[in-house]
Amino acid sequence: MTLSPFINIDNNEHVSYIVSCQGNRVIPTDEYRKKTLEIFGNNVLISFIDGFGLSINRNNAIFQALKIADNKDYIYICDDDVEINFRGLKKLTSLMEDKNLEFAVGKVETFDGEEFKCYKNDSFNISSLSCGKISSIEIIVSVEFLSENSIRFNEMFGLGARYPSGEEFIFCNDLLKAGGRGFFFPIVVCKHPPVSSGTDFFTTKARVQAKGAMLSAVYGTPCGFFLALLFSLKKFPKYMNSISFFAFTKEILKAALNYKI
Repeated sequence: MTLSPFINIDNNEHVSYIVSCQGNRVIPTDEYRKKTLEIFGNNVLISFIDGFGLSINRNNAIFQALKIADNKDYIYICDDDVEINFRGLKKLTSLMEDKNLEFAVGKVETFDGEEFKCYKNDSFNISSLSCGKISSIEIIVSVEFLSENSIRFNEMFGLGARYPSGEEFIFCNDLLKAGGRGFFFPIVVCKHPPVSSGTDFFTTKARVQAKGAMLSAVYGTPCGFFLALLFSLKKFPKYMNSISFFAFTKEILKAALNYKI
């Protein structure tokens, strides 16, 4: 289930929800609808889709939101295990207005009030490389920019897809390639349990290959192949106890070389 609230900054009380529910349903559809209405009230649209894939589900949430949102709205994509900080999101939309930004990135806290990851204390401009440290639940994006540039998550990447990670890095780089400007601001946008799938990039072949394919998806095959080799060297201390350097390098380079857009 993916929640996609979009916020109209001209009316801070206006928040609508898109709930995209994916996969097999273990109870009748009407029960899901009833429960969703109990949680969100009448200001919610629920959409059911078949199959699997995190990026497919997020794209459906975006698709549904764009059908009813105004260009002046913003989309925030999150998962069903977070607690949204609406005050933080509204601060981000105000800063986006002031700085004429197409997207912004905030912070995530755990439910104990600790930082979800190591964040900088100051704001900074989002670059291609800094996209590698961004989680989707940290991003808020302009509806107008997403709509005009038809930017979506790459459905070959993300949990449930061929490559189980890398979708956020590609998505953020697509925003930049389309001419979008984004800033990180040290503002908490949600709370999340202290676990992340992003730290495990080496325990399966698919996870290793995802990094190589991700780099080629963003930078093209020749550059992606070279960056994959650098990644393998740089991250060796992280994976050395789980997989050999040669086995890791073989898989990441193979994926970088074979990836087709």
